[in-house]
Amino acid sequence: MILSKKDLKFYLQEDAKQNGVKTGWRYYAYLIAGSENYHAYRYIKCLRHYEYHLNTSHRLRYIFYKIKLGRLGLKYNIRIKPNVCGYGLRIIHLAGGGGVLLNAKKIGNYCAFNSGVLLGNKNENDACPTIGDHVAFAQGSKAC
Repeated sequence: MILSKKDLKFYLQEDAKQNGVKTGWRYYAYLIAGSENYHAYRYIKCLRHYEYHLNTSHRLRYIFYKIKLGRLGLKYNIRIKPNVCGYGLRIIHLAGGGGVLLNAKKIGNYCAFNSGVLLGNKNENDACPTIGDHVAFAQGSKAC
């Protein structure tokens, strides 16, 4: 759970390392060039900022990042609940095979998800899976 700026910075650094993303001007250059890793990291970065502002009750920024996350989720076909994933989250492929839908109680640190991964179910929150650390899901994986 991200409760301070220090936590936010740590989560973003670990997520960038796992996705192979460089920061600074290279981030924007690769984003414009259309690199999949950078577009996946763009969604993760927005998710982390959304979690931070949700947990610290920054109401206006929380609403901004909620809207931005929703738009990016529609664009990249990714749905991840806030405060579920640990640091080091990696989304491997955005194109081909469908989106990434994660409806889990808790997902550990350094987990990787390929396209087409579906976790959890639609209605029952008690029946949602809990995923440990260092777990990778291949394309088309499904867990209820």
